[in-house]
Amino acid sequence: MIHRPGPGRRGVTVGAALAAALLGLAEPAAGTQAGASPDDLGHAIEAFLSPYVTAGNFSGTVLVARGEELLVEAAFGVADSERSVPARPEDGYGIGSVSKSFTAAAVLRLVEQGRVKPDDPVAAHLPEFPFESPVTVRQLLEHRSGLPNLFFLPDYADLAARPYDRPSDVVELARTQPVSEPGAGYAYNNLNYTVLAWLVEEVSGHSFASYLDTELFTPLGLTGAGLLGSNAEPIAGVARGHDPVGVDGLQGERPTDRSILVGAGSMHATALDLWKWLDGLAGRAILASLPDSVVFEYVGRRENVRDQPAIVADGWDGIGYAAHVIFLRDDRLAVIVLSNLNIAGVTREIAGGVLSLAVGEAPEVSEPVARSLPADSARTLVGRYTFGDDFYVPGGTLDIVERDGVLLDESRDPAGALIPLAGGGFLYRPVWARIRFLRDGDGQVTGLTFYDRFEAKRE
Repeated sequence: MIHRPGPGRRGVTVGAALAAALLGLAEPAAGTQAGASPDDLGHAIEAFLSPYVTAGNFSGTVLVARGEELLVEAAFGVADSERSVPARPEDGYGIGSVSKSFTAAAVLRLVEQGRVKPDDPVAAHLPEFPFESPVTVRQLLEHRSGLPNLFFLPDYADLAARPYDRPSDVVELARTQPVSEPGAGYAYNNLNYTVLAWLVEEVSGHSFASYLDTELFTPLGLTGAGLLGSNAEPIAGVARGHDPVGVDGLQGERPTDRSILVGAGSMHATALDLWKWLDGLAGRAILASLPDSVVFEYVGRRENVRDQPAIVADGWDGIGYAAHVIFLRDDRLAVIVLSNLNIAGVTREIAGGVLSLAVGEAPEVSEPVARSLPADSARTLVGRYTFGDDFYVPGGTLDIVERDGVLLDESRDPAGALIPLAGGGFLYRPVWARIRFLRDGDGQVTGLTFYDRFEAKRE
């Protein structure tokens, strides 16, 4: 079992002055070689993170552990910007879709107990299931259910501000929406895992929160884990979520009740909790009687990272938190990055860089290089850009305006900044996406690409 090392190895809160000093180290990567001390690795990580922290693009906790040794556990930025409360290593954070790993494990615990089978029709366990669909438990786990997506409801923002007592109350919101043929295709959908949370309650006879605590949290010693509700009622020890504003500003997250994300994205946890969780899964301290092929198919993504099997999970709730975890199973090397900023993708980039440092390699990073452009150049890019039906939100738009040479997308509230990059293009701060503007043969801007995958046309 994991033990926490003595207080001399405890993480620290990193101030801007210290981080700036670390950037001046003559050989910042010296602490990243195999067998290097935790202090040296910690210094290298602090130097790597300094540009993210000083630019307002990261606030949170980073943990690195190998085997039973906690190597680095450090906090950066603020737990609450409005009250100037610094972040602490022991703070909890919303973990977004990393929550789905716990929901999957709760379902697999029922499978292990012989109370549910993966190919059972969901309706066999949920008599009040509101959809006429033969969807199975396995299809929910695999996002092949064909169920409607609440996120696309026109009043979703209003619905997300209300409290819901049970997962079934959330599922009921979609009762009148059309259902597709289950198994026909993959479509990522939070509602799949909210239905699974309802299944856990119905089959176990306990609330979802109680079942998680009894079957997962308590056996693994996850003392800081739980479920989030209304952000109008803060939980002691959990950092406040924040929204990015402009190029480098922050503000408290919008009023939301995360009970609408139950089973899919409503959990909070500390970095230490997630280390215990990953190590417990890999060491089969839970779900011990199920084969690896079942457990690691659904609990996190089963991937090969650095030529070995790994558990990978990514979380972003679109409100105020982001998370990314990597666990190399052969080396028992864990990298956990938790953030209280509503910036998707940055935790994934940071986790990849920290993993490189932990194995003695230089991290790759694409840094923003300027706050603004010459105003004349920026104005040539102003306009409305509309995506096709293949985008996350079909027909979604970016409404780009220019203010003092800064490009801002006013289709979101608060407006999101487009930050110029050294290699060309821009970084869309709210979701850490690379944007490149497209031009015709006359040099006129005709559209843009987003993540190098989606194209939007300029109106």
